[in-house]
Amino acid sequence: MPQSHRILQPAIAVLAVLFLGACAPSVPDAETAGPGPTETQTAPAESPSKEQDLPQPAVSTPRVSTYVTPDGMFEFDYPSEWSVVSNPASGPNEVSTSLIVQDAQGRQMAAFVAGFPAVNDSVVAGPVAPVPLEYQKIPGEQIAPTHEGTAIAYHYETRFNPVRGEVGAEMSINTFKSDFPISSSLPGFNIDSTTGASFSRWISPSEDLPDIDPSLKATGNSSFFEAYQRTAEYQAVKEMMISLRRT
Repeated sequence: MPQSHRILQPAIAVLAVLFLGACAPSVPDAETAGPGPTETQTAPAESPSKEQDLPQPAVSTPRVSTYVTPDGMFEFDYPSEWSVVSNPASGPNEVSTSLIVQDAQGRQMAAFVAGFPAVNDSVVAGPVAPVPLEYQKIPGEQIAPTHEGTAIAYHYETRFNPVRGEVGAEMSINTFKSDFPISSSLPGFNIDSTTGASFSRWISPSEDLPDIDPSLKATGNSSFFEAYQRTAEYQAVKEMMISLRRT
């Protein structure tokens, strides 16, 4: 190599170091800093996280079955692990259809009855005023109201039961006047002008309900039934009831 080239190379290197030193805030000592990457070195690619490597859990959807009443007039959906059985206690001459829905342990989740005389607007008075907890209209294409100015709806309330002589809670499909004063709820709904039906569940204050603090039962007020409203079982019964439809 010519001597002029050997002289210029150290000079260019010195100028480059001075220029970089003026631009950068600080440059670590060559003795303390490790060797930097060369132009051909590249940073290693990030490996996927363990969360990405693990398979995501599948979302399970509860299986649902559909029950059609023996007369073919109504149908509803219910959890497949539950069962629908006839209720012989009502007697074949009193109603056209009487059914009980049971969970996998045989507990009664609801009762469906049809064929009794049309419901009326009588109101049962009790020692404790009813406390409405939930109200949801049933679409007219599922069950059309028989009388003008009324609506068929799902209703959950605490109230006095004169047959049992206790204050509990009821989940039910009832007929209401459109303005929904609580006193206008009927004990069921009309299939036509002469025939009534009901889909309901009575919850006794002494009943052992799942996923509820047992101490709430001792309070004797609506907090026990409000807590049940937040459970998966309540939602399953409600979804079953509001699926009721004419076929």
